[in-house]
Formats: sequence, structure tokens, C-alpha cells
Amino acid sequence: MTRQDRINRCRVYCALTGAGMPEHLAIDVLSTAKRLHTWAERLCNDTECDDDTGQCWRHVAATGARYRTPNRGKTAEPWIIQTCAEYGIKVTVEGDPRGYVVKAVMEDGRELGLDL
Repeated sequence: MTRQDRINRCRVYCALTGAGMPEHLAIDVLSTAKRLHTWAERLCNDTECDDDTGQCWRHVAATGARYRTPNRGKTAEPWIIQTCAEYGIKVTVEGDPRGYVVKAVMEDGRELGLDL
């Protein structure tokens, strides 16, 4: 993590706690957002999910093997949306990992990327 990444993470952490979110919960929200970003990267690269059943499979390119993997976004996405909504923060989760996957809009209109 670069110095600028640490500064940005502190800025987002301060914005979450400034909205009334407890410190331990703000840390959980940031780590869950990072987990969702990693999951979005995997969905773009080597993992596929069946929308009907929710089952996910990971592909190994070297061997061509395919094995089941837990659906990491199934519970994390609703949790982060509901938790932030309790403090007046509107959260959207996108599927494109080239930018911020988890974005928060604060009550004053500021837009922040949570997955740092």
C-alpha cells in the first residue's frame, strides 16, 4: 500500500466515522468493500456464477480443472448496503473492477470509493 493509498483510506475512514458510524464498524465496512472488489476481479478473470442457483465455479487455466467456490458477494453486498444505510450513507455496488466497485454517497453529496 502506497502512502497515497493510506491517505485515501484514512480520508474515507474519517468520513464514515464522521457520519456517526462506530470505528469498528467502519473498519469492517472498508474490509468488506475490499473483499467485494477482489470478488469482482475474480468474476472477470477466472470465476463464473450461475444466477439462478447462486453456485460459483473457479477455473484453473493451466490444467483446465473447474471446482466449486463459495459465492463471496452473496452476503457481503446486502450487508454493506444495509449497514451504511443505517447511518444515512447510500451505497452502490458495481461489477466493474477497473474503478471503485463499492461507492458511497454521503448525506452532504460527497461520493467516495470504499474499496481502497
